Amino acid sequence: VSQRSYRYIRESGVGGLNLTELNKKLTGKVVNVFPYISTLTEGVIGSASPQDMETMFQLIYLYMTSPRIDNESFSSYITRMKGFIANRSLSPESSFYDTIQVTLAQYHYRERPWSIELLDEIELETLYEFYKDRYADASDFIFFFVGNFEFEKIKPLIKSYLGGLPSLNRNETWKDPGIRHPKGIIKKTVRKGIEPKSQVRLVFSGPMEWSRENSYALNSMTDVMSIKLREILREDMGGTYGVRIWSSSSLYPTQKYSISISFGCNPERVEELTKILFEQIDSMKISGPDDIYIAKVTETQSREYETNLKENLFWLRNLQNSYYTKQNPEKILDYPQLVKTLSAEMIQNTARKYFNMNNYVQVVLIPETG
Repeated sequence: VSQRSYRYIRESGVGGLNLTELNKKLTGKVVNVFPYISTLTEGVIGSASPQDMETMFQLIYLYMTSPRIDNESFSSYITRMKGFIANRSLSPESSFYDTIQVTLAQYHYRERPWSIELLDEIELETLYEFYKDRYADASDFIFFFVGNFEFEKIKPLIKSYLGGLPSLNRNETWKDPGIRHPKGIIKKTVRKGIEPKSQVRLVFSGPMEWSRENSYALNSMTDVMSIKLREILREDMGGTYGVRIWSSSSLYPTQKYSISISFGCNPERVEELTKILFEQIDSMKISGPDDIYIAKVTETQSREYETNLKENLFWLRNLQNSYYTKQNPEKILDYPQLVKTLSAEMIQNTARKYFNMNNYVQVVLIPETG
């Protein structure tokens, strides 16, 4: 609960300023700073125009050293959250997504969906102390800066604001919370709502040997499958409101992968379209993709890479990820070489490797009257 509630700190202002006063101070400035706490890391994300960089550094310093809380803003936050939860509970899609979340986490306590009961567990003082502890030691923080600036000009700001952060030299590392996807075939049906529409989510997951190359192969396979499924399910069959497939892979806390497929359709077509989806997966594993799909994905990846090279966020994410996964950051520039390795055989082998038909979760949303 404390981990999730860092959002309250962000909404309560900083130092001696409440959120309204802070926003007034920042009027006319192009700057955003907010702290975050995740399962394995904590940090601060910021952005600013070149002329407002000192303000950004000031906010980073304040969020790490002078978080602000008070009973009034806390009560307001809890009231807003309870209203949000009450409205959310009326949505069939919320029940659907919550079922996916708890099923994939095997009902781990850290993956409980927001509820009134969960909100009632939050204690202001506990939240505050937890937050202060996470930012009490800057000695193990790594800061990445990307954008339109000259390093020599921001060096004094780094020395003044980041150099002045508290340093305790604690020896810390992340803890594995033990959240694991279930094994075997798990199927669940959520009956909610009265509109004649359904949602289907399939999730394939398991262990993998993480590497940059394996991660690329997995992402490319889902890119190919995305085109194929859109053609078959939406354009040829005319059966879905839209189909999406995406994948992720991680090195920590365990090396693992996940492939998610989601589509919406009329309730009476759920079984038919799910069957076709599985047939397409089998086809990819048995025959692989036609060369036209490799050409499409290669062209898209190359074009997006050239565009991304001009984006600050691309560089920030990749530099951070290179450090996090202990990769040479120069490999960011080797991506075109990875694209050249893309082949029908790679996609086929990757589909065989990661589409385990004996290990997946399927959740279906249907109307209560369906």
